[in-house]
Amino acid sequence: MITVLMPVHNGAEYLRASVESILGQTCRNFELLVVNDGSTDGTPELLSRFAADDPRVHVIGGAERLGFSGALNLGLTQARGALIARMDADDIALPDRLAIQSDFLHTFPEVGLCGGRVQAFGLRKGTFHCPPLTTEETLCYSLFDNPFAHPTIMLRRELVTRHGLRFDPAFCPSDDYELWSRCVRLFPCANINRVLLHYRVHAKSMSEADWSEMDRLATRIAARELAELGLPTDDETTRFHRNLGRGRCFPIRQRDELIRGEQWLQALLAANTNRERYPMATFRRTVGDIWFRACYHAGALGPWMIRHYAGSPLRRTRSTSLKEWLALGRMALNLNKKAQRTGG
Repeated sequence: MITVLMPVHNGAEYLRASVESILGQTCRNFELLVVNDGSTDGTPELLSRFAADDPRVHVIGGAERLGFSGALNLGLTQARGALIARMDADDIALPDRLAIQSDFLHTFPEVGLCGGRVQAFGLRKGTFHCPPLTTEETLCYSLFDNPFAHPTIMLRRELVTRHGLRFDPAFCPSDDYELWSRCVRLFPCANINRVLLHYRVHAKSMSEADWSEMDRLATRIAARELAELGLPTDDETTRFHRNLGRGRCFPIRQRDELIRGEQWLQALLAANTNRERYPMATFRRTVGDIWFRACYHAGALGPWMIRHYAGSPLRRTRSTSLKEWLALGRMALNLNKKAQRTGG
């Protein structure tokens, strides 16, 4: 029923725990398809032992280095399951992950792809922010950032075949965002509001240079979407859009910067009113969420930020809970005090 697709390059240090978390799933009807992407450490020997001990483990690839996108694309061509689940070689899947996702896709046959939440461990701890959940929310959020945690993805193989879905190496390490931004246009996609795996953060995780390259390529994806709305796509504008909308929103320290963000979000609403590219009610709420987050990260502006948030037309695109008002107040108070102590 399910192919679990796992690429690995020199991942022997964490591979055993990752593979065992899949083999121990409550759902038993799956194959674990591991793509050995030119590993030169103990990875091949580990994989050989797993394949010898469990007939559900299939190993492909070998000495040739394909790169992350290439390894995934090879796996997509070899997958036999009706559903394809992604898994990284350093993460830990919760025991019922496959059961939860396959049950979800069985219950909602119109949904072609689903993801979920992840909980980080290792050098970083905590549950990642709640992703957009409904099909309309994931579509709208894709204009701003990747709506899915890549290692949690499960999608229907029939759709992979029908649409010729492949990862584009030109966008690596944002190749997943690029692919999902196409998927949300082709068929309904959603997230499950459950933690599905533990996401390992370690010394070999992506470096700052990798994150910078991811942001650069994600900006290209955003430019493609902004062009469909008839909005400017020059480098500076799309970079500002990306910084404003991404999950790791940049800190805002100047009033004119927050005002610019407000004006840009209003321009997005106006453009969508004309083009109707996104469902308007959900798009308004998404823009409102981005506005709230921008103000939250503008706590250094002190009480002025709260007054500006309260008076903005964007506030009326969503309801603001008491908890959120208190969060804005704490940010404004704490960061303003810190700026005063440091002379900022």
